[in-house]
Parts: sequence; C-alpha cells; structure tokens
Amino acid sequence: QGAKRGNLTGFEKEVSDEAARHLGIEVAPNSFVIPADLGMRNEERALEAGTSSEGGYGVQTSVGGLIDKLDAALLARRLGAPLLTGLTGNLTLPRTASHGASSWVDEEGSVSATAPALGQVAISPKRLATRTIYSDQLMNQNSFSTDQWVRNDQAIAEALAVDLAYFDGTGASNQPTGITATSGVNAGLTFGGAPTFADILAMWTELAVAEAEGGNSITWVTSAASISKLMQTLKVGSTDSRTLINEGVNQQFSMIGLPVEKLGQALTVTNQLLLGDFSKAGIASWGARKVVVDPYSLAATGQNVVTSNSFYDIFVTQPTAFSKSVDSAAQ
Repeated sequence: QGAKRGNLTGFEKEVSDEAARHLGIEVAPNSFVIPADLGMRNEERALEAGTSSEGGYGVQTSVGGLIDKLDAALLARRLGAPLLTGLTGNLTLPRTASHGASSWVDEEGSVSATAPALGQVAISPKRLATRTIYSDQLMNQNSFSTDQWVRNDQAIAEALAVDLAYFDGTGASNQPTGITATSGVNAGLTFGGAPTFADILAMWTELAVAEAEGGNSITWVTSAASISKLMQTLKVGSTDSRTLINEGVNQQFSMIGLPVEKLGQALTVTNQLLLGDFSKAGIASWGARKVVVDPYSLAATGQNVVTSNSFYDIFVTQPTAFSKSVDSAAQ
C-alpha cells in the first residue's frame, strides 16, 4: 500500500534510495526508483545449446583423434606366400613339367630313352597406382596432418589391392593373374546347393591326386558367410552333432583337420571356397613404391595431387596345389 502512495518503507525504500544514488537523481515526492536489472534477476530463460539463437552459436566443436577404418586383414603373406623383391627386368621361373620314365627290362635287354620336360612361369610388372586430390584449405584447416593421412590411406589401399589380386586377380584390364584365374588350378567342384561333407572331401581329393595335400601350408580360405554356413552344416546325416567346420581356441577354425582362414575381401565368385598350399603362389615386386606430391598442376584451383605408383605381379608355381569351388559355399 505504501508503494502505491509513493511512500516506501523498509527494504523497498532502501533499494529505491540506493538506485537513485547510483543514477545521481533525486526522487520526487510520491515517486520511487526500480533498478533496471531487478526484473532480470527474477526472470527465467530457457536457453539451450541445441538452438543456435539460444546459445548454440557459442558452442565450440572440437575434433579429436582420427578413427581408422576397419579393413580386411591382409592374408596372403600370413599364409606363407613367398615375396620376390628388388626385381628389375621380366623374370621366368623354370619348373619341371614331367619326369622321364624308368622301365623294367631283361638282363641284357635294351632300354628306351626318355627325357624330363620343362615348363616355366613368366612374371612381368603390372602397375598399381593411386591418385588423391585435396585442397589447400583442407590442409590449412585440418586438425591432423592431411599429407600423412593421404599417404597412409594410399599405402593401405595398395596393400589391399595386392592381397586381393593374389587370390582373385583376373589377368585382364592390367591386373595380375591370381590363383583363381590361373590355368591348371583344380576347379572340379560345384556345390549346386548346401555344402556337404562329400563336397569338402572332393576338394581335398583333387590335391591328394596331385600329390599336393601334404604341404605345411595347406589351408582353406573363404568368406565369413561361408564359414558361418559350414559351421552350421552337419557333417554326416541329420542327427550328427558335428559340423563341417570346428571352432578351436581363439576362433582357430578347422575343417577335416586343416586350418580355415577368413578372406575379408570379396572374390569374383561370391563366397567361393579355396583350398591350397599357399607357399606355391607368390608375389613379385619391382623397385620401391614411388610417391609424387604435385602442388603445381592444380594450383589455379587451390588443390594438391598425390600419386603413388608401384609394380607387382602374382605367380603360381604349382597350379595343381590349389582347388577352388566354382560357386558359393554359403548356399
């Protein structure tokens, strides 16, 4: 009531007098002063980072460490594939194609002459190239080294390309000829449906007939989908508790006692199954991997070009040491 009459008392009068003193004014009779921020102190505002005008403009975005991509594990070298490095010219590897023959003859009989035959494996470089373009602005603003990121990315891309070519290079379109496309590799098995124990034994038999089943590097190689299918497929009959693939310690899979390895990259024949002695197929390389950083050719558009070149070939010394299915093992 006192405020309505301009006659303040107590705390309200002290606030009005203090505000008038700060403002340097005199309060007329029947008047009082209200500090300008008094209403703000008692008023609530719903401010939030998610709305730009209500505080979001002030939220800073920080960039943490770079998270690597999940890539297929490189498999060829782990399986024992030999690596030839430091090559300069084309290379041929002679190999025995057939042996001479021995004969049982009479004590004084005449023996016919026979001779062994030679063949060869020809190796020549195939160019593997990667080109990446990035802007000056990205290089200046990026929170991590763009140069190093690009070079690491190219090295990974090329390693994956060589690994896939080892198993499945087509021999066309400048690709090396990998195991699946090499002439003479056993390809007698068509699943035509769900895999069976007889199918698995048929692939092993192809290597046994070729006297290749006893090598230390005999391994099954296939996709995750095929491994999953074979782990769910009963070995014999509908009541057998055993499956075609057995899981050992730390997911060390095996099938008919031979290790099973997962190939993370897709083959031309989806979910194809391979069996072989992978010490009988190798990788050849010529010179060192060459990386060229070009800040000039696209300078007018503020861009840089990084190009890498390397030269590889795949060679199979004993094609009959490998067997492949001609269709999917995950049917």
